[in-house]
Amino acid sequence: APVPGCDGTGVTGEDYCYHTNNPLIIIADEGTNLGECQGDCDSDLDCNGDHLVCFQRDSSSTAPVPGCDGTGVTGEDYCYHTNNPLIIIADEGTNLGECQGDCDSDSDCDGDHLFCFQRGRGSYAPVPGCDGNGIGGKDYCYKKCVANGMACSDSSACCSGLCHGDQTCRDALR
Repeated sequence: APVPGCDGTGVTGEDYCYHTNNPLIIIADEGTNLGECQGDCDSDLDCNGDHLVCFQRDSSSTAPVPGCDGTGVTGEDYCYHTNNPLIIIADEGTNLGECQGDCDSDSDCDGDHLFCFQRGRGSYAPVPGCDGNGIGGKDYCYKKCVANGMACSDSSACCSGLCHGDQTCRDALR
């Protein structure tokens, strides 16, 4: 495989060092005020910066962290950049955009096909089309697409044109 930033083919079977732009770095165990590709974060609140959220991995995982290089420390969690983070604009907000909260009903969401995704008390259920965990129990606006004249969550198979009503969508999707 080609070595990033290097020319030529090198010697088959040999390993090469190369410079990375965004290496995974552990700053502190249970860190706060973390930047991109830094850990160990426990929630989105530990990540400091616009559009930074915590990428959670299980204790044996070396899953790649979006936008970061390397595998980092097994089981550690890292902050990463996203274009769709969950953001709390105001408690009991109105005129909220996609991935913004805290909404209480669909009428709090402003925009075509935006609906309020209700999560239970303390729940970190994933919000369709949004990244990160947000704040437990807070509700966020999410976008549905329209297929076959029905509004469907854009993270489900429904948007492939298979939507025939809420009952065909999986999990908490409608």
